Amino acid sequence: MEENNQNGQTKPKRTKAAEKPEVAAKETIVENACRAKVKELISAQKNELDAKQIALEQMMFNLEELNQRRELAKRALKKAKGNKLGKKKLGLIIDDLKAIKEERKLLKQLIKSNTRKAEDLTSLILLLETIA
Repeated sequence: MEENNQNGQTKPKRTKAAEKPEVAAKETIVENACRAKVKELISAQKNELDAKQIALEQMMFNLEELNQRRELAKRALKKAKGNKLGKKKLGLIIDDLKAIKEERKLLKQLIKSNTRKAEDLTSLILLLETIA
């Protein structure tokens, strides 16, 4: 193929870089390497997501246990008031209820935070899978 320059002379037209076989081979190698790296990232993110989900399940289990402890403490407080136990024993039960309340509050915050992180990881994995 030839093209005309300003003087009217013809000169051979340059071939595009992608048309050269060695450049095309290098591009293929780079693309394959990028795909492999993205697949590694996807795998790592899936492992992290699995770990987060296991941690969330454990936290939910712990929250259920705290709820049961809270209910027991409430019943114990009601019974202690009905039996007119001393202030010292009532104070112990009330302190236990306060501690449970704080634990539940912190655990709920952790659950909320980890749920958000798991959702972000899921979104990231889906995005990476569109690239791969």
